[in-house]
Amino acid sequence: MTQSKLSKTGTLAFLLTALLLVPELGHCFYNPSTGRWLARDPLSDMQASSFANHVPKRPRSVDASLYAFAASNPVSRIDNLGLAVNDVAQVTSPPGSCPCTCGFKVDKLINDIFTDVDKTFNGLSDDQKGNACANLFVPPWALDSWDMEGVTSLPSMPSSKLCAPCAAKVTYRGGCYDVGELNYLMFGHICGLCDKFAKQHASGSSWGADVVEAIVETGKLLRFKSVGCASEFAASGFNSKPTTCGNWKVCTPNPKSPPPSPPKWRWDGVNN
Repeated sequence: MTQSKLSKTGTLAFLLTALLLVPELGHCFYNPSTGRWLARDPLSDMQASSFANHVPKRPRSVDASLYAFAASNPVSRIDNLGLAVNDVAQVTSPPGSCPCTCGFKVDKLINDIFTDVDKTFNGLSDDQKGNACANLFVPPWALDSWDMEGVTSLPSMPSSKLCAPCAAKVTYRGGCYDVGELNYLMFGHICGLCDKFAKQHASGSSWGADVVEAIVETGKLLRFKSVGCASEFAASGFNSKPTTCGNWKVCTPNPKSPPPSPPKWRWDGVNN
């Protein structure tokens, strides 16, 4: 099918071998020969223009490129509305249909890390706290100054090749999540500590869930990295409101926790 035959339609249809027909509200046409949208993603344009104003309720894109399709991975991901990327397995398979198990359950591990982070941060001087918090406010460097090393360093569960995508996830709050995205819970959590510190030592607060999300999204986009659910987890870590963004429901959560070990984490200016 040629580009001249591309047309808008009010009926959603996704043809894997030929063309993505986008509904009227999608505003995007897809060119299968190049694997790209023919026009700039209007949602990404809206998102980019909202960073400076920290608009909390704005549509999100998962890719920095305004022309990229399915986060440049059309084999295993789809974007059938031109609005959001989903994993093919999540869309084509019913929940619980996959016999594969996710990686370790990390709920206690994350709680232990946050408890240790709080204790260490609260023991710092005001100058040390201010310097540590300053490291978090400027993207993209804000994304390099911390890490839940005890979580991100966990090995994948042994599995067959078929189950590898599930085994590479970790189990958290009864769901299966990408460890790199889940890691942003820590960014939100430590931003929350800085928010409390700012309220105690300044008029008002310099932080908010919308600001935290904007820092993550801006930092990712400046490095041409997919945002995915990172900003959602950052907001969840900040305001303690659960999120199910990115949950691989098709996989089976793992009830097993990793072997006990001391909390391992990094926050520049706090513990190193």
